[in-house]
Amino acid sequence: MLTRVLRWEPGVDTSPIGPTAHTYFEEVLILTGSMHDVTVGETFRAGYYACRPPGMVHGPWVSAHGCEMLEVRYAAPD
Repeated sequence: MLTRVLRWEPGVDTSPIGPTAHTYFEEVLILTGSMHDVTVGETFRAGYYACRPPGMVHGPWVSAHGCEMLEVRYAAPD
């Protein structure tokens, strides 16, 4: 399991990486700022919560003003 506060500076663009999916559950709570999911065309702001099951495709992301989020990953131990 991994728990962290993740900060994106203004202007972040993960488009070169493309969409992603994980083999584990992931929870994200946006604390400040906002992030825009390029694929679905939706912007998520402070207070937004997501729980992504394994295999759920998400991103790429852009954040014009920056974003701070709490992220919890429930990856199986190696």
